[in-house]
Amino acid sequence: ITVADCPQVEIYVYDITQTIKKMGKNYQSTAVVTIWDTNNNPVADATVYITWSGVVGGSASGVTKADGTVSFKSDKVKSTGPFTITVDNVTHATLPYNPDLNNETSDTANY
Repeated sequence: ITVADCPQVEIYVYDITQTIKKMGKNYQSTAVVTIWDTNNNPVADATVYITWSGVVGGSASGVTKADGTVSFKSDKVKSTGPFTITVDNVTHATLPYNPDLNNETSDTANY
């Protein structure tokens, strides 16, 4: 009997989308990071670690919902950009993260 090796299912960053809103005299980015697995399914309960750069700073982490998405809000700043968000790491209880598979690892946007 031979047992075929099933390829290990891995997770990766499928998409990063930013929406920048003007709020009074300030601007704020809301970024949505989507995590998928190599079977083309969204991944829930993955912890995504990000860093903001450009006109904003700081780092954060969040856990993906059933649709594979997690949202991050930047600080409010008086500048229109650039707002850059970079995914530093993704962790999951059972699935390994393979950053080489990422469709994008960082995203930059301006108002």
